[in-house]
Amino acid sequence: MTQAKYYDSASGTWKAIIAGPAGADGADGTSGYSYTSVTTYTSTSVTLGNGDIRGLILLSNASAITATIPASYGTTGDTVTLLQYGAGQVTVAGAGGVTLRNSTTLKTRAQYSAITLIRLATNEWLIAGDTAAA
Repeated sequence: MTQAKYYDSASGTWKAIIAGPAGADGADGTSGYSYTSVTTYTSTSVTLGNGDIRGLILLSNASAITATIPASYGTTGDTVTLLQYGAGQVTVAGAGGVTLRNSTTLKTRAQYSAITLIRLATNEWLIAGDTAAA
């Protein structure tokens, strides 16, 4: 199974973001994980849309950014990867009725931190990746 990774400068190591499907063809025809789209948002408030599912979202602003997961968004197993592309720290929020799960915080750690949102069940999402310490 191939994994998308990010570089954790604090530990000096590469860490997995999300496992890709075994044997899946990437965009370049090689085995691995690929995104269906790459989208850049520059506002400080973003509500994820259906076109963002299985995509890489670059969030670029000097100020803090809130990325909101709407209710009844996606299907179980869907993913969205968020990358703090600018200086503004990204916070994930859930619309009414959405439960977010994470072992630390719902914020990216620093510029170029990536986090992946994984839908576990209806209106339940796991935030995994390079999150800020609690």
